[in-house]
Amino acid sequence: MTKKSTMTLIIFACLVYAISAGIRSNYGILMDGLLTRTDLTYEQISFVMGIGQLSYGFAQPIFGYIAMKKSNRFVLTIGMILMIAGLILTPVSSSQLSLLISLGILLSAGTGILCFGIIMGLISPYVSHKRAATISGFLNASSGVGSSILSPVIEVAIRSIGVAYTMWSLAGLTFLLLPFAAFIFTHILKPIVSDLEPEGSEMSVDLSAGQKHSLKEVFSDRNYIYLMLGFATCGFHMAIIQTHFFSQMVSYGILESTAALAYTTFGIASMIGSILCGYLCSRFALKNVLAGLYGMRALIVAIFIYLLPKNVFAVYLFAIVLGMTGDATVTPTSEIINRRYGAAQLGFLFGLTYVSHQIGSFFSAWLGGIFVTGSGDYHTVWLLDIGFCLFAFVVSALIRKEKSTALNPVTT
Repeated sequence: MTKKSTMTLIIFACLVYAISAGIRSNYGILMDGLLTRTDLTYEQISFVMGIGQLSYGFAQPIFGYIAMKKSNRFVLTIGMILMIAGLILTPVSSSQLSLLISLGILLSAGTGILCFGIIMGLISPYVSHKRAATISGFLNASSGVGSSILSPVIEVAIRSIGVAYTMWSLAGLTFLLLPFAAFIFTHILKPIVSDLEPEGSEMSVDLSAGQKHSLKEVFSDRNYIYLMLGFATCGFHMAIIQTHFFSQMVSYGILESTAALAYTTFGIASMIGSILCGYLCSRFALKNVLAGLYGMRALIVAIFIYLLPKNVFAVYLFAIVLGMTGDATVTPTSEIINRRYGAAQLGFLFGLTYVSHQIGSFFSAWLGGIFVTGSGDYHTVWLLDIGFCLFAFVVSALIRKEKSTALNPVTT
């Protein structure tokens, strides 16, 4: 695979992930628009977004497995179509049931299919292990790029043209990915597969027999269980930011436009943190990097909630520092899986791990709405977050040093 082809593939992957993650990370901004458009309460919409977190999580292992049986092209195309359908239907969903289908299932499952694990699984077979961690950091950073760009754009668009036309515009943006994807799969990946595999074979090799053995091995491995438990707390943490932090900032008297820029700041910090984490993962033990990130989260949240004043400066400082850890946990988590079980099963196994992440996200999105409705503040959900982050710090530190059992990747 030439350097030019590799770069084209990486740019495509980063673009897809940036748009997908950028839309998903701004549900909090969309929530206020949906509140004014429907008769639903904050708690009802929070429940829908909680279901969306579950849809996002369960879509990943399901379609990761389908990608192994069919192809990445098929799976990624389905993901784009579901995202487009969800973005079109959500603004016209007036009841909780219809919103549950459009936002909670279609849109959320679509973004789940266009997830880090499946997209990284597309790249990993064509790069060395040494480069995989660095590329993983850049791919993960594209999530922050998408969030930082789309946050102010979505907020301004909602104020200018309303939530309906905003989401329809995002549907159009997603639609533009389809011809780009067709070019990549036809002119970049297909020739490579022809060179690597016997005629008539697919890039996603049928590993069903090995998969049964791997699942037994994975779920009997306490290190993988520790990884899943830690990632569940990560989901709880991130869903607070995605779903409730925007409304929390507004409750402090901060203007909505200023709050949206705080999301942009968080996204930029996430991008920087992801790149830095990719570098750290190539230099230090993955479990130590992961544990350090969880410990930092607990400390940062505690300082913000209990020590800092709730003004614009404190909110931006919080967004910057916490953003450095935002998406960074994905790289060491995925690399531990990649090194233990190989790139061919990365999409599926990372997807299984993400189910635990999204179970945590569901409870965070849902319980946050209940706590806020009942008490009028956000302290309870953040206090739980501190406890969970400390728990994740401990279980991540208990993970034994990763060992590489992966198949030899294709080098560039």
